[in-house]
Amino acid sequence: MQVISMTIGKIRKEQINGQEIIVKKSSFDEIRKIEEARKIFKHHVIKLDGKDFTFHLPKIHDYKENEIYMELLTGDNLEINLRTPQNRNHAVIVTNLLFQYLYDNNIYWGDFAPRNVIINTDKQTINLCDFERGIQTNITDKEFLQNYAYEEYAAFLFPRERTFSKKLNDIFTVDKEHQITIDDIHSNRIKSIIKEMNIPENSLTNQTSANINKMIVIAETPYNINGQNIFPIIELENIKDNSYELFAKKICNIIKTKGSVNGYSRRL
Repeated sequence: MQVISMTIGKIRKEQINGQEIIVKKSSFDEIRKIEEARKIFKHHVIKLDGKDFTFHLPKIHDYKENEIYMELLTGDNLEINLRTPQNRNHAVIVTNLLFQYLYDNNIYWGDFAPRNVIINTDKQTINLCDFERGIQTNITDKEFLQNYAYEEYAAFLFPRERTFSKKLNDIFTVDKEHQITIDDIHSNRIKSIIKEMNIPENSLTNQTSANINKMIVIAETPYNINGQNIFPIIELENIKDNSYELFAKKICNIIKTKGSVNGYSRRL
């Protein structure tokens, strides 16, 4: 299995001199971020199944017309394994180990997501792809978890399966609450939910933003129905790609269905 993408039309396969490669629409800046990340991961080794696995980032072949031509990474896609019953248990273990390892080593990969991780057991490598956000610096660990990584980590794991060292409530409680403006918020998802919930702009704080990110995590939390695992993030990502307004409505409807989770809908 190879890399998958939730963004239709962003990635395609081509051949160069008989070699199959991936062509991805992106900016040249991502190449710089890949090379910076390559240096960071170069000396890191993680133990999986009692064996040492190294990290591998795709080789860059070319860049032209806003497209990156890069190595096709092969192996087992972590998201696909999480969605495949017979592979799920092992994939859960790998997801927990990898997420904890990156956090413990202060590697704040902005594009962490199971779909961006491909395990090659034959070569004992963990292939990583998608570095549009690069490795985050000048950011606290809590800000990183709130705004980047925890949502993707949690979206394919049931709460009982999550072994990450920090708990949900601790992650989404800011260290020091302060007032913010709507212009301070860069996420269109958060802005759309603020609008949907009719939250007064003069009442916004950094805790408001964190609470909404927590809402999204809870809305995306998997559930089981009639023996089948359901992953809401798949539908929600498709909705978001078409309309942030519909995404906000769906998030709020899911939360209403679940009830006022820990009363945070009142605290917003």
